[in-house]
Amino acid sequence: RCEVDAEGLVRIESNPTEFLLEQVRDNPLLRESADRQREAAQARAVIDGAAPASEADPVALMTSLDRSAARKARFIARHGSQGYLDLAARARGKGYVSR
Repeated sequence: RCEVDAEGLVRIESNPTEFLLEQVRDNPLLRESADRQREAAQARAVIDGAAPASEADPVALMTSLDRSAARKARFIARHGSQGYLDLAARARGKGYVSR
């Protein structure tokens, strides 16, 4: 429901942001999707050099790199081969198995 008062202020019931947050909180599939999107965005930031590799989940980042040779090449170009090897060791330490 949407209302406009005499001063032109628009009021939306229910608040769409609050509604979406409730849906994500209460729906496991939406929550999982939001988590995957967050991990993908974090991996992109590391690959592009906007965030340090130490801040990313090593398993999610390795998964992203293994899915694309171009991403892996960009990561190695920015972080070096030792950075890639360190990331792989951290991911293996958390149970990651390369496919």
